[in-house]
Amino acid sequence: MSGYALVLVGSLVFTACGARSGDPPPDDGTDTSETETETDTDSATDTDTTTGDPEAPLGSCANPIVLPFKAYTVRGRLLGRSEEDGWCGDGENDRGAEDIYRINTNYDVDVYFKIREETDFEPVIRVEKEVCGVGEDLDEEGVVRMCTEPLEVGAIRTFFAEAKVDYYLTVDSPRGVDGRYGFDILYGPPPIEACDLHPSTITQQPGGVFLWENDLPAGQGYADGPCGGPGTENTFALEIGYPGAAFIEVTGDVNVDIRTFCGGTGELACMEGNGLLDYFFEAPGTYYLNVDQASHNSSATYSLRVTFD
Repeated sequence: MSGYALVLVGSLVFTACGARSGDPPPDDGTDTSETETETDTDSATDTDTTTGDPEAPLGSCANPIVLPFKAYTVRGRLLGRSEEDGWCGDGENDRGAEDIYRINTNYDVDVYFKIREETDFEPVIRVEKEVCGVGEDLDEEGVVRMCTEPLEVGAIRTFFAEAKVDYYLTVDSPRGVDGRYGFDILYGPPPIEACDLHPSTITQQPGGVFLWENDLPAGQGYADGPCGGPGTENTFALEIGYPGAAFIEVTGDVNVDIRTFCGGTGELACMEGNGLLDYFFEAPGTYYLNVDQASHNSSATYSLRVTFD
């Protein structure tokens, strides 16, 4: 089974809105030996952290905090009024103050983050592609890549980033909050915990057949990628024990892809819409079959049939 290696090294710590510094990200195979750097975004306007309007508040759509393409820890404090209205909360959880960051990567990559223990509240995270503060109106065009429920400490989420494209990550807070937040953000294959793995496993057997039907509601999914999207999905573990072909037949307004891991850059094959996807597995191992929707706003009913040689 093919793999994917982290190639980025170093660690960088940003602190927003006068937040405190702290420990580097946890050890996950990334070299974090580089000296940590703190950026106090209350006062450090002469640093290379912004490319927007210098007169606008730092951490706003007009002047986002620019994050480098490295593994890092972000810490901040949110209090005061909101500048950008949220839209994926319940009317309270994303109506407080927010910090907005800009991410731009050198190549296609999975971006994933984990909420740290020092976070005082449950933040809502939004990720928008190329345009900041669009709300949900442009969701059908793929602008909105993520809009989460309030996230608990330890929660992991991931999104697929295209090379040389600006992504705006908003950390939003409940109305009236005065609290600190922190999260580690990394690039590369996300852990399987970042995806909502289906309890049913598809196991390769000679002449075997797997059948499944389901309704996918509108809402935020977990397994973003170039073939699927940010909508809800079913992600099945696919256990392959010997070299052989699988024939995947799907009906329904969904996309289907085969991956080597949870993230979108692990994609091996893709099919959009109804049809038959056949794929030959050259090596045994655990793969993932993802039945996905392109949009938060869509819902779909699908049927799945997987047969093996």
